[in-house]
Amino acid sequence: MAQAHPSHPFYPKTLVIANYKPNDITAMDILTVMFSSFGVALIGAFIISGWARRRLSFLERCSFSWFIMCGFIHMVIEGYFSVYHKTLAGHDSFLGQLWKEYSLSDSRYLM
Repeated sequence: MAQAHPSHPFYPKTLVIANYKPNDITAMDILTVMFSSFGVALIGAFIISGWARRRLSFLERCSFSWFIMCGFIHMVIEGYFSVYHKTLAGHDSFLGQLWKEYSLSDSRYLM
């Protein structure tokens, strides 16, 4: 007998998550890509901040890099959630799978 809704790893187990698709990317792969992207954003911003007309101190360049990374997180990762939060459970894109992995700690992100 086929299940009406596929099983999922989220709590409570009785929670019905419509159109749920399990991740096909491992958590380690998701973390590797995510932190590599953060590293590229940080290093790229640090390099670009060296091209400023006014000579920036090391701390100013680090601050600039930090703000660029925060903007990246807010615009790309959280922006994806803002646009697709109602259909996230069925997504198999990288960012959809990242949010499903994050939702293991708090299933409210998939409801």
